[in-house]
Amino acid sequence: MFSFFRNYAASIDSVNIYPNIALFIFVFVFVAMLFITMKADKNYIKEIEQLPLQ
Repeated sequence: MFSFFRNYAASIDSVNIYPNIALFIFVFVFVAMLFITMKADKNYIKEIEQLPLQ
């Protein structure tokens, strides 16, 4: 089954760009979420922390 996908992917021109695009998207989303969590209001975080316990 996997050999079908490997053979199909090998026939696509410039298929090696897709892993680079996926890595770039992953790193961009990771850094964006890290930035958002660092800049979040601390009081808001404390309020949200307590929601499951109320």
